[in-house]
This record gives sequence, structure tokens and C-alpha cells, in this order.
Amino acid sequence: MNKCIDEHTKAVDTLIKRWPSIMSREAFKERLGKLAEGQHLPTTAEIREKFGIELNIMPMPNSADFRINVGNDEIENVRQQIAETYEHSIGRATTELWTRLAELVNNVLDKTIVNNKTFRNSIITNLKEFCELIPSYNVTDNENLDAVRKDVLNKLANLDPEDLRDINETRKKAAKDAKAILDKINDFLK
Repeated sequence: MNKCIDEHTKAVDTLIKRWPSIMSREAFKERLGKLAEGQHLPTTAEIREKFGIELNIMPMPNSADFRINVGNDEIENVRQQIAETYEHSIGRATTELWTRLAELVNNVLDKTIVNNKTFRNSIITNLKEFCELIPSYNVTDNENLDAVRKDVLNKLANLDPEDLRDINETRKKAAKDAKAILDKINDFLK
């Protein structure tokens, strides 16, 4: 495992060294033309963070089953640390599911709230595909997340993009539903 991490780290270091020349403002504009206008160029620190690897080795998931030759106080401290790390990791994963779902619902809201915006099929496709993945990532069987997921599938993910482009009433209802769902999600993220 360490060999893979070392190889990855070397590749990221190489990318970081080359990054200023790869993504200079001039090279960026040359490659993307008008698309480059107003775009944020990631810093080397952002690139390092995006490609970072963190390896946590933990028992699954019972901290009571921990065997090591140390005193009882130390065993209890280690068990507590394992439980806290596990809970923190699960909490982060669940928050990430909520956040990603909010982003996708917000995309629907942004495109349906204004009549003159282009509405791409992928907005609905991406939302539907993510909703179909949520049950396999919802390791805690969070009932609220599942209920909101079902709400999204019923009200947004099965909409016809063509109708959203052409039928004003469908677009307005989708915007209203997306706003209500987004409000629910934001309540759970607080």
C-alpha cells in the first residue's frame, strides 16, 4: 500500500512542479479561448489537496474487538479513539452525500427558475444517477437521506428535460419542488 501511495505522491509532486507552466493564464487562454474568461485557476495548494491521499486503518466497525498488549487504561483510550475516528468518518461521508445531493438539486433550481437559461439533459441524468447510488453509500441507513432521495426521484429526477425546456408550467413546478427539497436538505445540513 505504501508503494502505491509513494508513486501517487511522486506523480502529484511532478504535476505540482509543472502546474505553473501548464496552467499559466496565457496557456489557459490559448487552450480554452473565450471559455477561460472569468474561470478560477486552481492553485498548487488546491491541486495538492484535491489529489491528496489519507489512509486510515481501522477495525470494522466494532471498537470492542481490539487486541493489543497494553494496560487497560490505554486499551480504553485506543477503543475510544477508534470509535471517534469511525464516527467522524461516517459523519463526513454522510455530510458529503447531503452536500452532493444539494448541489445537484440546486443545479435543477438554477436552470428552472429563469426562463432563458439552457437546460441540458445531463442535469436530470446526473441527479437520477446519483439518487440511484445513494442507497449503496448510505452506510448508516439514514432515514432522512433516504426520504429526501425518494422525494427527489419522485419530483425531479424523472422529469423530461424537453418538457422543462418547452413547458413553462412544468419548469415553474420543478423550480418550486427543487426549492422545497433544497430547503429540506439545508435543514439536515445545519
